[in-house]
Amino acid sequence: RDPQPFVNGMVTNAPSKLRKPCGAWPRLRTAVSGPCIMDDVLDLHHLARQTFGDLDLALELLGLLDGQIARLVPFVGEPGPVPARRDAAHTLKGAARAVGAFAFGDAAAAVEEALAEGGPGPSPEVMAALAEAGARVRSAVAAMQRGDLPLAFPSSLA
Repeated sequence: RDPQPFVNGMVTNAPSKLRKPCGAWPRLRTAVSGPCIMDDVLDLHHLARQTFGDLDLALELLGLLDGQIARLVPFVGEPGPVPARRDAAHTLKGAARAVGAFAFGDAAAAVEEALAEGGPGPSPEVMAALAEAGARVRSAVAAMQRGDLPLAFPSSLA
């Protein structure tokens, strides 16, 4: 990750302990009941920067990630050729981090590392963490696509 997580006062791909809580970004508006989705699932500020503030592009990229999670998470946990499963975990890691789904990207990285070590592969706990993080991302994306979780990026973030 970027060793300089704050660039011009904006969070880039900071580790979770450096990311600001949702209330610190009043310009990012989401209608969420319960925990702030930006804290645990998506870094909306990072997503806005990556998409130059284009909401349609953001939703398209999140939709692509949703599809990758649906297809690849089960694949990486199945018995099969380790190189293909490791590549799938690497794909998930990169796709997630590109759109700000850092917790899911970290879970995919743990699976990738377990597959790279040449041992028995990821433990059930590592796979459960990947599945849980993936489910949270997929739930958030579905809510955004349905309009239950309105998403707005101010032009100043582009």
